[in-house]
Amino acid sequence: MRLTKTAVIDRVLQTLGLPEAPTTITAQQIALPESPLPCIRLKSGERKGWQVVLDGVSLEGKNGQGTARNPYIQRLVVTLCSRTGQVMEVRSPEPEDDPSLPPLYDLQSYEQALRSTSVWFTGLPDSPPKVTLSEALQKISSSVAKQIVAYYVIEKKTTPELGYIMDGLTDDEIKERLEKPLWIVHLRGIPGFVPPAPRGFEEEEPIRSMRWRIDALTGEVYTGDNFWAASSQALSESWEIKRKYDGRIITGNTGNDCVQYAAMMQQLLEEWDPVGHTAEEVEFVIGRPYRPASDRLVYRFDSGYNGVEWSLWLKDGKIVKIEKDFME
Repeated sequence: MRLTKTAVIDRVLQTLGLPEAPTTITAQQIALPESPLPCIRLKSGERKGWQVVLDGVSLEGKNGQGTARNPYIQRLVVTLCSRTGQVMEVRSPEPEDDPSLPPLYDLQSYEQALRSTSVWFTGLPDSPPKVTLSEALQKISSSVAKQIVAYYVIEKKTTPELGYIMDGLTDDEIKERLEKPLWIVHLRGIPGFVPPAPRGFEEEEPIRSMRWRIDALTGEVYTGDNFWAASSQALSESWEIKRKYDGRIITGNTGNDCVQYAAMMQQLLEEWDPVGHTAEEVEFVIGRPYRPASDRLVYRFDSGYNGVEWSLWLKDGKIVKIEKDFME
């Protein structure tokens, strides 16, 4: 696809959806590497691209029930693939004032971790995201990150889970459920937190980086994780639960599928007890609740005419009890 510099800048601004215009923008053509992103391999004729640098940017991220401006990030380096005409990566500079921050993952380690989660990046989207990067960042706690690295890719589940839900669906419907364009957002340099450690294991160093998966069509936020550290001893049990149920527990009104999602929630709670863990730790393992509140996390599964919900009650920041209620 032949692109002018003006068209490239317009596409980048459209995709980012920044709340304020940057102070300066520069763009130049570049040669892309064979492996520009994890899992993505470009043929020799596909390696033309553009690099767009934006200075004086303003980013906002989730902060409690509202949003706040990120005080650390003022520059973004955007890579666009000429073949698709779409943004493929958005990256802010490496933080220089945080020497304790572990180095960024390498592509080989990233791909090994992806294989263990039964997903893969199968390509680059050829149309713009319906959800801009700014809209995606406002759904997660990006306001406290010292660096942001975001990919716009097509993700595919390599081993379909809950196969019985796929019975009776057409090939196109199955593909829609298993393969979709996502924003993969990595937040680095966040305030450290320690995820739940299984009994008998010592807690490890606080996690300073998180990866978020956000549907680029709907804006739905999937579970956040620190998946490339998943082999660590202290996270082993929690990660096994998280991997097992990732994408299998969807709250809200999902029609008849809510029965299957509720069954997965029940099964998870039988394998892993949230009591004693913080709300952040529970979201790390189970995913975002249907309705967070100051005193509880509510996971509701609604068919439209009945359903069930679990209330995970909080006291002093930790889960103290779980209640299950049926809705008529």
